Amino acid sequence: MWSTEQVRQLYAQELANHECIVGHGFPSDDPPSEAVFLDTFGQENAPWYQAISAYLMGGNIDQSDYSQLLRDCPPPLMFMNIDGF
Repeated sequence: MWSTEQVRQLYAQELANHECIVGHGFPSDDPPSEAVFLDTFGQENAPWYQAISAYLMGGNIDQSDYSQLLRDCPPPLMFMNIDGF
């Protein structure tokens, strides 16, 4: 179970990931507010945010660009750099 502080840390990292993706010239939908992220995190069908997953699931990026994006903008859940994990 995630604590509120851990979810806040994840949210901050997701925002940084979003900015990295946009900074590399790829479009990325606006993330939800922190309040929405906190309120819906862990719920089935929750609109919580993973910017990089849109590229993997949407298939709208070639494999070499996706690989480079993963190296340059690693998704937070890939490394679990969250206190307590």
